[in-house]
Amino acid sequence: YNIGNNTYTPKGMIQMAAHVTEAEGKILNVLWERSPMTITQITAALRDVTGWDKHAVISLLKRMLEKGSVRMEDVKPAKLYYPLLTRDEARREQTNTILGRFFDGKPVRMVSAMVQDGQLSRNDIDELMQMLARAQADMRDDERGH
Repeated sequence: YNIGNNTYTPKGMIQMAAHVTEAEGKILNVLWERSPMTITQITAALRDVTGWDKHAVISLLKRMLEKGSVRMEDVKPAKLYYPLLTRDEARREQTNTILGRFFDGKPVRMVSAMVQDGQLSRNDIDELMQMLARAQADMRDDERGH
């Protein structure tokens, strides 16, 4: 903790491998929308959805500080919280966790499950096809040394 400038993060590092729980994700979503926020503001933003009181939010924020997904700035009388993990970083982390846990690390198995469950719309399929075509073209360019 760097006490000199009143900014607190674990050794100043983001632990990218730190798993974001569902509860932590709720706090991150609020912080991504409007940070910095105080504990009171975070609690108010989540109270109707989660039923959490101030003590539950404090407990979660403490854990998130330790993991490096948020930072806190002590500006008396309040403490301001900021996300250190971006939305994209959290999405990648969650995707990798799900891929590893349920799909043997193979994206094609996850997409296959989504297709089999009828979860993809025509637009989703078109978008995926375009992304895959771009990825394939990029791979060809890389192989040619471009």
